[in-house]
Amino acid sequence: MLSRESAERLILQNKCIIRTCPLEGDENIVSRVSVPLLYRGESSDGELRIVSNILKLIPKLLESENDLIRNRVRGFMHLVLRHGNVFNEDFLHRYLFEFWNEFDHGHLGKINLEEKYFKGFGPTPSTDFHESFVAKVISGNSHIPDIVGYSSLSGGTVFIIEIKKEGIDDRALGQILRYYQRGRSVADRLRFGPSVSKVIPVLVCSEGDLSVWDAVPYYFKEVLEIFYWRMDHTGRLHLIDGKSSLRYAARERVWRSL
Repeated sequence: MLSRESAERLILQNKCIIRTCPLEGDENIVSRVSVPLLYRGESSDGELRIVSNILKLIPKLLESENDLIRNRVRGFMHLVLRHGNVFNEDFLHRYLFEFWNEFDHGHLGKINLEEKYFKGFGPTPSTDFHESFVAKVISGNSHIPDIVGYSSLSGGTVFIIEIKKEGIDDRALGQILRYYQRGRSVADRLRFGPSVSKVIPVLVCSEGDLSVWDAVPYYFKEVLEIFYWRMDHTGRLHLIDGKSSLRYAARERVWRSL
């Protein structure tokens, strides 16, 4: 696999990291010559392997403080996200983690996570928040939240985020409920480290329906946030307020029954 240093050099030279040929104006990271099916919205096993190998490089590439590198990596990720049959859930996890602070989060506004951890891992050296909260949430557990983040807003807010490529189901609800209970328990026991006044569970998915929403305990409906991810025609991903949509649909169902 290509090294980070070689990939960065080729990106800055605006060359394909597979064939080292110059890229055209609308190409990012890889050329049409290297992955013609991807640019046509199709796929093959060979091209899927190429995408998978590049995904392994992306976390390191996005550590760069060079805006050009970050923008071109993001452009490549848009290309992949535009074609739902090409990317897997891990790819979606990585994209949302890397660019979470740049999304609009509906009625919550932009959620700026001053610290964020992907599957429990984040920057080193370890911070007070990681040692006092994140490490305890993931300790001894085989199932780990996709993203745990911290914002100092409102006296300290922790966001526990679970991401699904598909729609909400009972398994997803069960996961985010357990993560919330675990996080709330850790927060209630905190004596040292950053202040945590709120723990907000967040479920990101493609869609939801009332049959699943009805199964959510009433107390959990009050604290749970739900976002639907959507792609526009350019391949950019957006988050929309799924919780408000579900509540509206539930109210409409009541009125129709009268």
